[in-house]
Amino acid sequence: MWHPNSLVVNAFGPDNQFIPSVPIIVSIIDSSDATDTTGSENFVKAIKEGSLTITVSWLCGMQTVKEINMVISGE
Repeated sequence: MWHPNSLVVNAFGPDNQFIPSVPIIVSIIDSSDATDTTGSENFVKAIKEGSLTITVSWLCGMQTVKEINMVISGE
């Protein structure tokens, strides 16, 4: 179980300099229905084995997209 507010995304420019404030869009795609995101506390809760993808993209139209693929295991 985790809360999306705990996800830390740092942005760096072409010269590898930290950019303190960048608008982003974070999407969670759960094609295996392994998680529950309907709770009132906005936590992502694992409910069975499966996988999900978290995608981070820039709101300002830049083309860079990062994906985090997670596997949820029953172990």
